[in-house]
Amino acid sequence: MIVAIVVAVLGSQALTQIVNAIIERQKEKRKKPSALESGLMWLLQDRLENLMTREIKEGKTSRSVKSFIHKGYNIYHELGGNGDMASLMEAYDELEVDYEH
Repeated sequence: MIVAIVVAVLGSQALTQIVNAIIERQKEKRKKPSALESGLMWLLQDRLENLMTREIKEGKTSRSVKSFIHKGYNIYHELGGNGDMASLMEAYDELEVDYEH
């Protein structure tokens, strides 16, 4: 009897619909960042804006700061950053790099 039920479920559209529903639910979860991810994005954006703005005002940056900013910027985008900081990053990347520090 159990075998007949399993065969009936596997042969029907029911299993396919259940699997599709689970997949869609997982996709929806991925689309919306969690509160933790949103908070981390907010902190990263704030920190990166402050660092880049400071360096732009100085008119130069160092290799270590540039590496640090790029790592943070990449993480920001991996978390789903929407590109609000792209123009600031472009301005930052035009800075002279001071290799002495």
